[in-house]
Amino acid sequence: MGYETVQAFVSEGATVALMDIKDELGQQAAEQANSQGSGNAKFYHANVSDRSEVESAFAEAVEDMDGLDVLVNVAGVQRRKAAEDFTNEDLDFILDINCAGRLSQTRPLSKPCATLGVPFLTSGRMPVCHRCHC
Repeated sequence: MGYETVQAFVSEGATVALMDIKDELGQQAAEQANSQGSGNAKFYHANVSDRSEVESAFAEAVEDMDGLDVLVNVAGVQRRKAAEDFTNEDLDFILDINCAGRLSQTRPLSKPCATLGVPFLTSGRMPVCHRCHC
């Protein structure tokens, strides 16, 4: 789902900062999107469960792109197994990515959006799209 979202934005001419923990796949996704669209995608390494990595990647992307207009958060994981087979590690992994990761990605935008009076939206069940000129 993440790659398709990047590809859709790049095909419409957008400049996209693609972030992932998987460097090789992220770089390949950016290159493939760039070869098929009029926009531009650039890959940045970030483990969404690590707040400092996300903040660093955001700072670099905002500088490279001379601002940020939209954040689409499609990071998410799941574990397919019976409830009795779930371990604490499974739950921690899911919560780190799906909950803490979402917060880590939206935090860098909250202050600039509030300063500019731009609405700040979030969702727990869908890709998150934030509109913010920062």
